[in-house]
Amino acid sequence: MAASRFAELALQPVGATPPVFTASPVAAGTAGSIDLMELDKRVRSGGSWYYWVAALSLVNSVMAFTGGGGGFVIGLSVTQFLDVMLAEAGGNAKVIALVLGVVAAGAFATFGVFACKRHSWAFIVGMVLYAFDTLLTVLAQHWLGLAFHAWVLVSLFLGLRASMQANAMAKAG
Repeated sequence: MAASRFAELALQPVGATPPVFTASPVAAGTAGSIDLMELDKRVRSGGSWYYWVAALSLVNSVMAFTGGGGGFVIGLSVTQFLDVMLAEAGGNAKVIALVLGVVAAGAFATFGVFACKRHSWAFIVGMVLYAFDTLLTVLAQHWLGLAFHAWVLVSLFLGLRASMQANAMAKAG
């Protein structure tokens, strides 16, 4: 299309009053009028935290299985706890700890898949499980881990809220 067909680009005579453009709903910041694309971006941003938790938990479990030290604070505390407890038991217990770590990582990756598709249940169930994991972090008095757990929970909540808004908007048409 030619640029002259757009009113925004039309040349105005000297002294003419320029057209008044109102701010878009997104720029205005009204919660009820945010466009669907922006909401989907927020949903994916929140839901992607499940992938991070899953991946870093898996890395923590593999590192514990191979005898490497350290770990990531965003990962699941329950898998780190199991890795330590079962590593002391020796024998096949390390394999069991690794399998449980893989299962937990798979569950959180699954939450990520469904959360990014705007399934609110995935956000809610994952947040409840991660909140219980946060309690374990508190019991272990791992304060840096607690700060990261809190950040992830807030990010998940924002993703849930965006998911619910996007679903309501899609349902309303």
